[in-house]
Amino acid sequence: MPNQSLVSRFLDSLWLEKALSESTLSAYQSDLKQYTAWLVAGDSQMQITEVEEQHVQAYLAHCDDKSYSSRTNA
Repeated sequence: MPNQSLVSRFLDSLWLEKALSESTLSAYQSDLKQYTAWLVAGDSQMQITEVEEQHVQAYLAHCDDKSYSSRTNA
């Protein structure tokens, strides 16, 4: 299943199960969109289902290098 479909299903489940606010869901969606874009950048074409701890750590280092908000890194 493509990354975007998985992210949409995840956000739908958060909305249904956790009753998160629209602004929280929007922030999650934005962060996940950036993350999945990073995953497929270059030659890797990685799917979110293939992510391991080292990928998350590499992305957090990338965010730190780009001076992203500490909330994005949370």
